[in-house]
Amino acid sequence: MQTIRIDGTTAEHHGVRIISSRRVDGLAIEALRAVEVGERIYLSRAVLLPKSALVILETPFGERRLNPANHGFVIQPTMLRRFAKPLVARFAELYGIEASDPVRLAQAITGNGVRSWAVSSFGELTNHADHPNAAPAFTQMERAENGLDLPFVATRPIQSGDEVTISYRAFVPLLRLPDGWSF
Repeated sequence: MQTIRIDGTTAEHHGVRIISSRRVDGLAIEALRAVEVGERIYLSRAVLLPKSALVILETPFGERRLNPANHGFVIQPTMLRRFAKPLVARFAELYGIEASDPVRLAQAITGNGVRSWAVSSFGELTNHADHPNAAPAFTQMERAENGLDLPFVATRPIQSGDEVTISYRAFVPLLRLPDGWSF
């Protein structure tokens, strides 16, 4: 089994840090500076891994073991059909494949293997909220070594000390979550 270690203990140099969430049971991302609307908060590296890989996320609160099949998105044609249109459009642009051909697009992204898109410590620990203060900037996503770099930007002003939250529906619009539900 492939094991990948992600160092989340040095988040401060990105202007955020990993904290124990005040809203939900678990960890969260906290802004260390004020962020204006449209400004980048942090960059999340998404790494393509085999579904059987183990990701060990090192946090200030100890190690967290993640299975990409449970803590990421499996890149396959059926899942690409569920992803948000701006995300699929950017995948198509980056890989030179028509967005209308999810089979070829999934093959291009994964190198013909069944792989998961496991996000970095910041993206993995950014909690969902019905009224988030941040969003993924799909149009600014770039290819990176063994994956993609996805910036997250403020959708409303964020103060130093605020928890950074996103809507998971930004990735999968039809994701059914009860109103007021957070994780």
